[in-house]
Amino acid sequence: MDEFKKMPEKRFPLHVRFYLAGIIVLIAGLASAALIFISTADYTGGELEYEITHSKSYEFQLERIGGKSAVMGVELTQLLGSLWHGKRLALSVAFLSIGFAMVCFWLADYFSIQSRRDNPKDRTG
Repeated sequence: MDEFKKMPEKRFPLHVRFYLAGIIVLIAGLASAALIFISTADYTGGELEYEITHSKSYEFQLERIGGKSAVMGVELTQLLGSLWHGKRLALSVAFLSIGFAMVCFWLADYFSIQSRRDNPKDRTG
């Protein structure tokens, strides 16, 4: 029992863990985005829904009730809603995984610099 307590823990430094997490996120995200892109069709929404929400009378009534901001809000909601269907979902997943991986790589670089500042003996060069 005591022999386990004497053994030092071999853990990766924090910057290495962030770097590995970035690689895993990037590979998993791009692979899943490729699978989604291959296996789905384009999302156009329902035909009736598209006809109703893109007609001039609908936009006029919406503008009368809520103003220009209501029209712009509905358009933004429709745009954001379309990002989570079909091939646009694959692109969204790809961009999000690239973004998260970049954050992990940035954190790995930041903590690498911090660890070099804290341990002047470890500097090379």
